Amino acid sequence: MSGPPLSPAIAAPAPVVVVADPGYVGQEVVADEVGEGFAVAIAAGFEEAVAAVAGVDAPIVLVPDNLEPMRGAELLARLEAQGLDVVGLLLADEPDIARLAAGAMPGVHALVVRPLRQGALRTHMLAAARARQRLLTLRARADRGDADLDELLGALRHELRGQLQGMVGLAGLLAEFARDQLAPEPREWLDRIVASGERTTR
Repeated sequence: MSGPPLSPAIAAPAPVVVVADPGYVGQEVVADEVGEGFAVAIAAGFEEAVAAVAGVDAPIVLVPDNLEPMRGAELLARLEAQGLDVVGLLLADEPDIARLAAGAMPGVHALVVRPLRQGALRTHMLAAARARQRLLTLRARADRGDADLDELLGALRHELRGQLQGMVGLAGLLAEFARDQLAPEPREWLDRIVASGERTTR
């Protein structure tokens, strides 16, 4: 599948690890879905995922939330607890999105809603690739001693929280005053923006 090219900053293939049960339907077509610019590997379960990301700079980890015996969100949290720099994407079915978005999900950078619309997965992967590039840039800057990492991350956290709170506030006002004028699907999108923004701020 062809798609928009990656920006020059992320022109090299971004490593992607798909973590799923061997029987997960569709895992073999992920490489086709995400298109060019990504190097995809498949791992079955937590141990294989750890082995797959070991020594890889900030890989993108894509997980369906029906992974057994543990849920995808728990697996991504465990990867983060290992001290690994990963960009985690969790695929979830529509009915589960609100429940997942309401809780803390360490290691999850984005929720990807199933069923996937045409090109949706690639769009999420391009965003994840840019998040990965930012992680690598921060690490390189810290390694060069250009800035203390804690100070840098603290400043970024403060800036992002302020921006997010503003966006969540505006989305909440829109939901309050324009809800009756919106069709059901846009109302759902608005609720998802508010829920995801609040969770990320926390």
